[in-house]
Amino acid sequence: QLEDYHVLRNEDKTETDIQLEKGDITLKNVSFSYHQKEKTFIEDLTLNIKYGSKVAFVGLSGSGKTTVAKLIMNLWSEDKGERYLDQHNYHDLSQEVLWRHIGMLEQKPYFFNASIRENLSLATSLASDDELWKALENVKLEKKVRGLKNGLDEVLGENGAGLSGGEKTRLALARLVLRNPSILILDEPYRGLDEKTKNDVSTFIQEWSKGKTQILITHEFNHLEDYDIIYTFKAGSIIEFGTHDELMSLGGEYQKFYDLNKIRI
Repeated sequence: QLEDYHVLRNEDKTETDIQLEKGDITLKNVSFSYHQKEKTFIEDLTLNIKYGSKVAFVGLSGSGKTTVAKLIMNLWSEDKGERYLDQHNYHDLSQEVLWRHIGMLEQKPYFFNASIRENLSLATSLASDDELWKALENVKLEKKVRGLKNGLDEVLGENGAGLSGGEKTRLALARLVLRNPSILILDEPYRGLDEKTKNDVSTFIQEWSKGKTQILITHEFNHLEDYDIIYTFKAGSIIEFGTHDELMSLGGEYQKFYDLNKIRI
């Protein structure tokens, strides 16, 4: 039920807001096994993402990109190692505080069987109709919603029934825009979009994310030249990292993925 929605919080953790000085994300010697004792998927991974940087995670499906993103989002917790937001250990912070600063656009976002207005208002109950429409305009959904019989009050149906995959992604992105966190994790944000919409949404994201940390998880290689650092994942490990030019000069996995992507295009 929509009225039962709440942000999980741990009452013995810090409930006051944290003032981010840098907002760096650090994973130190992190291991994660999906609670399978016999097999560790992520093992001894160390990663530092500077606040305000544009970072991309690339690699085949199942390589560990989304797993690491969910550890950063605190949807999962490490088996070993440490995670930090700025100088704060994740285990010293409530989920509420972490989610105030970190937002994730998932591949399969969830929607309640409620109106578009109510689903968007999960991000903030203070948003005006003008702000809701502006968020929809930014993600190229305004015309779609204005064309519905009840507009913002149109009931979506169970988990967004009636919307295409690309429309669900854009509606979830609009909800993230309304939340406006300082650290963005975008998991395949352009999946299911036609080329024009993809370009329009990409242009908006790049403008909106200026001054924020952006972590892009993608199978596509368009515009990765603009990213500060790219991490190539394979079998739960980071096997290469650097700028686009640096990785291309290595002639390793990244170059193989890049060349394959160009052939498919």
